[in-house]
Amino acid sequence: RNAIGICVVGNGERRPFTEAQVGRLMQLVDALMRECKIPADRVYLHSQIADTPSPGRFFPEAAMRSQIGR
Repeated sequence: RNAIGICVVGNGERRPFTEAQVGRLMQLVDALMRECKIPADRVYLHSQIADTPSPGRFFPEAAMRSQIGR
């Protein structure tokens, strides 16, 4: 019913995102989770809700999951 989408510019299938991109993404996700009261288990990657490889094999999902919701 409601969703927030975040676009990180780049192709995570070809190369990793920069540390600056990932760091800023984590800050944004954390702020949105706090402000909108979104639990960590309701944060999804694009590939989890659509038939796409996005954000790509080089996206640091494990690191993201360990950081969100602290």
